[in-house]
Amino acid sequence: LTIFPLKKNGMVYTSGLDGSLGAVYGSPTFGDMGFLDEMINKYIAPSTETITIGSVIQSLFFDEDVMNEAAKRKRDFRYYNQAPGDNPIGNEAMIESTTFGIMEKPEFHYGNNTYGKSLLNRANLKDTSVNNQKLLKTATSRYYVEDVEKLLKQENKKNHLLIRLSTDLKPFIDENSLLEILHDNLNSSNTNVEYQTYSTIIDGKQYPVNAIKERITYNNKTYDIVDVPYLTKDALLVLKEICLKAREKLNKNNPNDSVERQSSQNGTKIVLVSALRIGSPFRPSSSGLAFTIRGTGKLSNTLKQMVQDIWNDRNDKLKEVDENKFVMFNIEKTNEANEVRITINPVMPATLNKKKEDTTTTTEGGNK
Repeated sequence: LTIFPLKKNGMVYTSGLDGSLGAVYGSPTFGDMGFLDEMINKYIAPSTETITIGSVIQSLFFDEDVMNEAAKRKRDFRYYNQAPGDNPIGNEAMIESTTFGIMEKPEFHYGNNTYGKSLLNRANLKDTSVNNQKLLKTATSRYYVEDVEKLLKQENKKNHLLIRLSTDLKPFIDENSLLEILHDNLNSSNTNVEYQTYSTIIDGKQYPVNAIKERITYNNKTYDIVDVPYLTKDALLVLKEICLKAREKLNKNNPNDSVERQSSQNGTKIVLVSALRIGSPFRPSSSGLAFTIRGTGKLSNTLKQMVQDIWNDRNDKLKEVDENKFVMFNIEKTNEANEVRITINPVMPATLNKKKEDTTTTTEGGNK
């Protein structure tokens, strides 16, 4: 098997990297002469050369950089027959596991939006069956955070992203300031907010991280919460689509006059008031699979309905495809009229089968 990675903007994207799975050309008879190969050699190839269909494809679509990367990743199926210790790429089971792992990436099958990601098999936070609760615990286990220091000391944070570094959200934070992250804007005016500043290193650069501290009581038990501006990729995707919808809605008022539009939107923001809540008794909250936003200005009275409209649209489209599918996010009840609480239904582990047994479940709801 020879893997030929894609090349874009002069950069070779090697197969298996997140977001760029590459192109695969492979055959168990790679290099052997077939019908097309014989035709090419009879009518096209110089008399001194032997050309295979594979080499024609390579010359048409791949340049020297791609070919060099492909050579590094060339594998012979005969490796399967070697003793495990002599196999430079692992045994067949390991290779199949890696292959299926790539295939299970959402980017391999579905669009990078809340509709496409909702087509994945997910554990439903609203499903109260016993087996689904087990699925939820397993599905959230890779995201669950129990200690803030442990999270911030991990330079390579695979499951959570510091929100202000999200490339998808950066335009809404920096360019038109539509999105404001409360954690990043704490000052003396926020006298009712207790917080502590930590630091973390990401890609060799140090960043300050403000953690909001809060104490809550649930089921007669007290919990000390540390709320940090981190979320999972799925949660960030939902937040991005909410920002896109808000910008579209606001721009309709003054579509041609950017100065007037900016003036009319002054004070109109989506404020992220809660994100990853370490120490919360509610597992989605302590896994970065939930967040709370607040609408101000022109969004103060319309944010809730706008988010509901997004959910309704995704739900209608999903039901046209599969009655059993459900939207990847839920809208929870909140105590504040201008706040929206979002929870994410995590991708369901493929190894577990769902059984219909009843139990109870809880979501954070009115609590942040």
